[in-house]
Amino acid sequence: MDTQDWADLQRLAAMLLDGGNDAWPRFWGRLQPTLENWVRSPGFLGRISAREDYCRDIVILAWEKLQDNDYNKLRAYFRRHVDATSRGPSASSYRAFGAWLFRVFKNIGIDYMRRLPEYVRPRNRTRSGSGKKDTSESESGAHWQALVTLQGDEEPVERSFTSSMTARQLLEFLDTSIPSRQRRAALLYQQGASYDRIGREIGLADHRDAQRVVQRSVDRLKYRRAVELWSQNYSSTEIAQELALQDPQHARRIVKAAQEFLKRHFRP
Repeated sequence: MDTQDWADLQRLAAMLLDGGNDAWPRFWGRLQPTLENWVRSPGFLGRISAREDYCRDIVILAWEKLQDNDYNKLRAYFRRHVDATSRGPSASSYRAFGAWLFRVFKNIGIDYMRRLPEYVRPRNRTRSGSGKKDTSESESGAHWQALVTLQGDEEPVERSFTSSMTARQLLEFLDTSIPSRQRRAALLYQQGASYDRIGREIGLADHRDAQRVVQRSVDRLKYRRAVELWSQNYSSTEIAQELALQDPQHARRIVKAAQEFLKRHFRP
């Protein structure tokens, strides 16, 4: 992109934050090709560039995260860079906006990469040259084991006041973090809409991207319901029945998946 392209994107972002929700399809339509070029460059995330499914997942994650919490990332940028709005247009501010989007997108890609099995660091690996175990991951895992867990297949979980408060915080987070377009995608899917139609409704040109959004939307809403039932002391058997799952073990896996999703946003 050249300076004029970044200028157009910055103006569309400002319109979006001023309440012009119809600016999102135009904003995303201008940004998406650049993100696709970045993620497919070997110098961006290394071997990830050779995997089309990974590349598409990272672009869709960016589509989601830039909308999270009423475009919170974009709002944070404009709050920190007052010159982007109050000091008039400038080539440097446009380029700064592009550089910021690059960093945001790369961080999204790195977070995605760290969750892939082939990139996960062994928990007990020692720090190079220190002779000591790197306990940061195991400590974090222990924190979450204590904070968010299902105990037993049949009995409801006993909860302290603190863990109940935490459950409410997690539910509030899920309620605010699922973009409205994701909810719309899940609703259309439940109504039998085609992926082509869903893509048009939520501003995605490719039906494969719409399919990815639908799957993530359904999963996140299922996570939300599973966490809600878990917070109400439902057993895994009851959760499985409520969500029409195959067995209690499936319910346990969903709650653990929700735990991992939330873990990335609530660091100890």
